[in-house]
Amino acid sequence: RGRGLESWDVSSVTDMSYMFSGNCAHNAFLGRWDVSSVRRMRGVFNGAFAMRGGGISAWNVANVTDMSYIFSRASSFNEPNLGKWNVAAVERVEGAFWGATKFAQPLNDWDLSKVFNNWRDARSRRGDRGPPAPLLSLTFDSFMSHIWCGIHTYSHDTGVCKLSRALWPRDPTKETTEGHIAVSPMSRASASKSSPHNEIA
Repeated sequence: RGRGLESWDVSSVTDMSYMFSGNCAHNAFLGRWDVSSVRRMRGVFNGAFAMRGGGISAWNVANVTDMSYIFSRASSFNEPNLGKWNVAAVERVEGAFWGATKFAQPLNDWDLSKVFNNWRDARSRRGDRGPPAPLLSLTFDSFMSHIWCGIHTYSHDTGVCKLSRALWPRDPTKETTEGHIAVSPMSRASASKSSPHNEIA
């Protein structure tokens, strides 16, 4: 009936995966969308090169569990106040900002504890029956790069101190070189990576 995209009723949608993926011209205002029922936002804005924000910081994402590759290759994206999102339910976030080279907003309040608990549980399912794995390169470098790689100018403290609830093991060797990860900022972790790693189950 002539209503624009900004007026769509998406209140019953539960899966928005790849909704705008590859839409190079997308930059519509979506701040009025009710996404409170959505659980999957995988790759929603993947390759939406023109998207700068669209007011999505107002979204209620409290029920979302999958944000993997949500802003990957959205090279103009720099939505203010994205740090206000409640991401406590999110379990997958790999590649979320890969190639989002303009993004430079603080995410100090993001609680990614479930992401890391999910990673730890996956290791157990794969047969690692010993004590929790120490923070080797797979966790600190490869795993974190799934989130931030490609953000070459990112300088804010990402506030990953929220990961203290993720029950990181205390490995003396790694703590000596990196500091106690549970409370240490990782604002530049793997920021120079140029391509995403394989997905983590």
